[in-house]
Amino acid sequence: MKKFVSLVLFLCVMLGSVSAFAASNEVVIDGEKIEIAEGFGEITTVDDTVFIPIRFIFEHFGYQIEWAEAERLVMGADEKGAMIVLQVDNNLFFANLIEGGSKIEMGKPVFLNNEQGRTYMPASIAAFYFGFDAKFNIETNTLEFVK
Repeated sequence: MKKFVSLVLFLCVMLGSVSAFAASNEVVIDGEKIEIAEGFGEITTVDDTVFIPIRFIFEHFGYQIEWAEAERLVMGADEKGAMIVLQVDNNLFFANLIEGGSKIEMGKPVFLNNEQGRTYMPASIAAFYFGFDAKFNIETNTLEFVK
């Protein structure tokens, strides 16, 4: 009986730490609705943190994204010379255009969704980098980047 109760408690804790809402593929950036194309990931939460697919958000803002498998790095650059580097299971976001330094410590690390083959970062950090605040509208199941 003790093993059964322990198993039930363990499952409740594990299931409670997963997504708090259904995954979404819609983002509103400064009033413009943008759908994440099928196969490019989706907005999701882990432990009450909203995550966004890195390739989707950075390509939206004009970055070319590269993946380095051996190091598990996501690297990107835009035409103006901005560069970013993020690593799976690392909570540091490196960028050459961050005011006051070259890194931001994120509350949660980048993670790789192996089923999708997509890397994710906290949406709040992506929003901050591009000059927005991130808000999740639970009624519409939509992530919003607002000025």
